[in-house]
Amino acid sequence: MDDITYMDCWHYIAPLIPLKLDTISMDVYVMTFHALKEAEERRVKESPKDGKVSKNDHQ
Repeated sequence: MDDITYMDCWHYIAPLIPLKLDTISMDVYVMTFHALKEAEERRVKESPKDGKVSKNDHQ
């Protein structure tokens, strides 16, 4: 089984965030997306060329 990525987490978490316009939930949705996207970009940049994460990287 492939290791989970930060963007996989996003696809799991995003539907759980209740979205209502003009509320803090929209800010949480956007901030969570940007944080996970940035973490994924760092992971890819810092990982070996295959882009895989070892189980030790999740600790």
